[in-house]
Amino acid sequence: MDALFTQSDAWDGGYFELAIELIERILEAAAIEQLSEPEVPRPLGAHRVREPRVDHVPVLGLGVAGYTALLFAQAEGRDLWQSPILLWHMVAAAVAAGGGAGLYLSLLVDIGETTERAFAWSMVGGAAVLGLLAFAELVTKHPTRNITEAIHHMTRGVYAREWWLGGQLLGVAVPVLLGALYLGGAGLWVGALGGIAATAGVWFVDDAFVKAGQSVPLS
Repeated sequence: MDALFTQSDAWDGGYFELAIELIERILEAAAIEQLSEPEVPRPLGAHRVREPRVDHVPVLGLGVAGYTALLFAQAEGRDLWQSPILLWHMVAAAVAAGGGAGLYLSLLVDIGETTERAFAWSMVGGAAVLGLLAFAELVTKHPTRNITEAIHHMTRGVYAREWWLGGQLLGVAVPVLLGALYLGGAGLWVGALGGIAATAGVWFVDDAFVKAGQSVPLS
């Protein structure tokens, strides 16, 4: 059964998810910037640049996040990957990483304070949901011994440092704190640091999740 799903497959889906989320944020920023600019007369014969459509992009982003959860669900021998909250974890991770990426890219591209604050809210909200989902995973009574052992390896065993320090401290606490500071009036660089932490945290927590699921015998 593992032949149907490898760690490489998981990360291919994860990187695709992050790429789509990043494209979504850039398109949103471009659309907002264009709408805010006054109409400028064009020279005779000049072509009109089509404004980017963003109404369908959130649906696409959610679909790609769900695609990654679907890849995990195909590996039926790995009970940890069958978690009913995995879909919501992937969606929250996409929101947190997308908002975080928008913040640190805002240091390079002027997209306006309104969009920057939207990125910050996205990062803070996504990271907070990730923390709540992690807590739910810890306190939930798991239906199989396979899941219980995998959770132990992830949170108390060999992958515990990566999961707690990388996933929960760096990926949840730091983005929520720095995002809140930025929304409260701190400089953009504060939010950008939170964005870097959020993106890295998603990598750490998902890496620990994948490895923990593979650390126990097939069910």
